[in-house]
Amino acid sequence: MYYRMHEHNKSLQRIKRKFLNSIRIRFRAVKEFGYPLTVVMVVKMLAQAAIVLTLPEFVTAGAYLWLRGMKPFDKAFPVVARWKTQLSGVLSPKNLARYTGLTMVASLRALVSQK
Repeated sequence: MYYRMHEHNKSLQRIKRKFLNSIRIRFRAVKEFGYPLTVVMVVKMLAQAAIVLTLPEFVTAGAYLWLRGMKPFDKAFPVVARWKTQLSGVLSPKNLARYTGLTMVASLRALVSQK
């Protein structure tokens, strides 16, 4: 399945529109074909709708790829990987000492003494 996952894959574009279409199909199955509608099914659809409709599509697509095991976390969410790289430079012991005037050991002692 991995070989079919690429940045121009149509199945990972317009996720919200496809999700709303799947909701319409589910309700049509209940209405026209007598598919049983359970409370658990309604709760699951509401939870899915809350997640899919509130998050941006790039987050939804990244979560899908990561949760299905198709991509590692850093590849599914490249923005987070960039932030991690940028923050690692800011929070390095050398920069921490320069900006705060403390060494790493002194910083850790200060954190521990606050508890």
